[in-house]
Amino acid sequence: MDTQNRTIYENSTARDVGGFVGEETGVSPYAGSPILNIITEKQLKTCVHCGLCLSYCPTYKATGLEADSPRGRVFQIRLLASGELQPDDPDLNKHLSLCLGCRACETACPSGVPYGALLEAARAQLPPKNSQERVLRKATLGFLFMHPTAMQAAGLGLRIYQKSGLRKLVQLSHILKVLPGDLASKEAMLPDAQGGIVKPNLPRVTPPKPANARRPAAPVNREN
Repeated sequence: MDTQNRTIYENSTARDVGGFVGEETGVSPYAGSPILNIITEKQLKTCVHCGLCLSYCPTYKATGLEADSPRGRVFQIRLLASGELQPDDPDLNKHLSLCLGCRACETACPSGVPYGALLEAARAQLPPKNSQERVLRKATLGFLFMHPTAMQAAGLGLRIYQKSGLRKLVQLSHILKVLPGDLASKEAMLPDAQGGIVKPNLPRVTPPKPANARRPAAPVNREN
């Protein structure tokens, strides 16, 4: 383990594996932390650092660093919640950003650590990396996802763009490759809109089918 990694994981104030100043006195080291607005203190303390998750983590396999393992990241999240690490710490940002969020470690964890929830809560505390990310956060998390009308308008715009032929025209013109911001690769990640341009109005109540309703028969494989 290198020196830079040791400063995060082997914190000098730790009393025991995963222990923090204040725990032995009964005073919670996480009191007042904004991260507790998203997750609970019990979720923070679930990890026992047994290491059974290590072989399931792709980033730990690639780097071999404890700080890039699930239990290492959980320890860093606890340091963030206790105030021993600041949200703008470059090493913290690096190790949390490298996580793929695949949550394969959750399937191997005998303690049931909600790693995905911990990771999302910690990433929500990290400051934006640049002005572009700051604007994007305000536009999506601060406005778009908070207003259903805006979400519906965005969905309508996506369907018009894809279903009207405008998308094919834009791709053939290669204009996205000229514009800044790597828009071509970002546009390729857009999900395919389902249905037509106009969103169908679904009924408020859909009556259940009777229990004795016939179901379509499964196709028979005649090759066997």
